[in-house]
Amino acid sequence: MSASARGHGGVRVITASKPIGVGIIGLGTIAEAVHLPALRRLANCYAVRAVADLSPGRAEFVARRAGSDVLATTDPLQVIEHPGVELVMLLHSGAHGRLCDVALRSGRHVFAEKPLSMSRTEALGLDRLAKNAGVVLQVGYMKMYDPILTPARRALGELHGKRLIRITVLHPDEPHQFAHLRPTVAADDVEADALAAARADDAMRTTEAIGAVPAWLASLYQDVLNGSVIHELSLLRALGLGLPERFEHVRAWPSAPPAPPDLPPCLEAAASLDERTRLLLSWNFLPTHAEYVEELAVFADDGRLELRLAPPYLLDARSSLSVARSEGELRSAAEHQGAFESGFLLQLEALFASIRHGDAVRSSAADAAGDISCLQAMTRALAAGYGVELGGEAAAQEGIDGAR
Repeated sequence: MSASARGHGGVRVITASKPIGVGIIGLGTIAEAVHLPALRRLANCYAVRAVADLSPGRAEFVARRAGSDVLATTDPLQVIEHPGVELVMLLHSGAHGRLCDVALRSGRHVFAEKPLSMSRTEALGLDRLAKNAGVVLQVGYMKMYDPILTPARRALGELHGKRLIRITVLHPDEPHQFAHLRPTVAADDVEADALAAARADDAMRTTEAIGAVPAWLASLYQDVLNGSVIHELSLLRALGLGLPERFEHVRAWPSAPPAPPDLPPCLEAAASLDERTRLLLSWNFLPTHAEYVEELAVFADDGRLELRLAPPYLLDARSSLSVARSEGELRSAAEHQGAFESGFLLQLEALFASIRHGDAVRSSAADAAGDISCLQAMTRALAAGYGVELGGEAAAQEGIDGAR
């Protein structure tokens, strides 16, 4: 088997003599919007062999589009055990630890969308399991693969005396994020018992992570922090900025919990990355805002950097970067535009290189474990403000943090 990569118009092209057989579990919005189109675009690297979804109608539809011999099922184990599947892609909602464990033990490579798990312990266990099995486990942190990060890292290295890092997220409700999609098939045939079992599993894993906390806090940890804010942590790591070990201030607004049903609160968090540098994170749920906005700004003694990330659920959206510098009386400014092919596509190219050529995994389960620890520190600070005591793994981790 041979493969090569070459530049063509600024875009890397991979050729392979044998595509990797793929099994997909979960065929919802993220699969339809970006992963299935990306796999089709990388048809020289990947071939879909089996798909599973809680909706049998959706599974059948996707399988027919992928090829006449593609298995469609509602049973994830049939996908994992399919003889033509080398790589299992876990794209379903919620945590992915349980099926990831099964797939790794079966000798399959795994791509798992975030969150990999709700607990640091499980993420580290999955990391060890993948290494012991000699297979690849990559977490779906697409922002780490965005092409704009290359000039951003270079610019950050030229800034001195970093004082403030500010992250702002404007998060609309789902209809506004998915307005550009035209759902191919309605998922109205899902068995209620299957859906309830999936939700119960997520609830159990959240309890293991942070204890038996009020429902509003469990939902915030599970859906907001692990479902969205975790991306901001992967971005900080990818830029080489690091993560805080503790948070001095975390607050939810506009109203005190419990939040209205199905309406996440907004969050603000403050921490120190080091003795000189502060982190301010603002995550804002704005139901009818026109589009998803994600911005990261770095302010330093001799300049500033502003990064605007491409919105999710768009395969070819471009990120942008603005850098302003000062040197004595001189001022300079530069604008950078990212490539059209976003991190969603590039992470699958990197996955192929890891599986076929042994390249290091850039978004590993061990890194995800560090992100979870940071989210638990954020949750502790938030809970303390409302007089809630955490349990589970987060309570034990608090003692470790306090000893540092």
